[in-house]
Amino acid sequence: MNSVSSIAMSGLRAAELRLNVAAYNIANATTGQTTDASGEAATTFQPLRVDQTAMAGGGTAATVRTQFPNDALQGVDLAREAIEVVTARYTFAANIGVMRSVAQLQKVLLDAFA
Repeated sequence: MNSVSSIAMSGLRAAELRLNVAAYNIANATTGQTTDASGEAATTFQPLRVDQTAMAGGGTAATVRTQFPNDALQGVDLAREAIEVVTARYTFAANIGVMRSVAQLQKVLLDAFA
């Protein structure tokens, strides 16, 4: 059961990272510059991208990198970022469903042996 839960948790973490990166890209797309804590323009904005790979034994690993200049869609594509937000939402829901199913299965097993 723990491996199923850990796989679902890795999916939740990846979805959270995708949502955070999409929000970051959307927020900074309009200005073209990032801001530091004082609100001053810090650097020219470089969009971020999340790369997600399967891990051995199950689960997923997500890493953040700056978008390469030669990526297919340079800059921030707001439609693509909106798709990332919706994808993250459904990924959250699917992984929460898995975790609920695991919890119910554990409850049934404990009730059967109690």
